[in-house]
Amino acid sequence: MKQLLLIGGMIFFSVWSNAQLFNNQPSVMRGVLVDKTNNLKLEAAFITFDFGTHTVVAMTDSEGSFILTNIPKNVVTVKIVMPGYEDKVITNIQSLEDVEYHIAMEPKKVLTQLNYSK
Repeated sequence: MKQLLLIGGMIFFSVWSNAQLFNNQPSVMRGVLVDKTNNLKLEAAFITFDFGTHTVVAMTDSEGSFILTNIPKNVVTVKIVMPGYEDKVITNIQSLEDVEYHIAMEPKKVLTQLNYSK
C-alpha cells in the first residue's frame, strides 16, 4: 500500500511539474494600432515591455499590426510610443493567447502660442 501511494505521489508530482513548465512558456501578443480620431491604422509605432534584463520590442507595419514574441506569462504591462501621439501604457493584460488587441492611440494636443500685439 505504501509503495502504491509513493508511486501515485511520484506520478502526480511529475504531471504537476510538467504542467508548470508548460504554463511558463513564453506567449505571443498580437494587435493593431489605430488613430482614435479617424480609425486610420498607425505605422511605425513602437510596442515594448521590459522584464528584468530583457526587453522585447516590436514595430507596427503598414497595416498597423504588430506581434510581440517571447513574452513571459507573468508580464502584464506593455508601453506603446508613436511620434505625434500620447504614449500609452496598458496594464493588467489578462490573456495573450488567441487574442488580437485593437488599440486606439490619441493624438497629442498641439498648443499654439497666441501673439497679442498692442
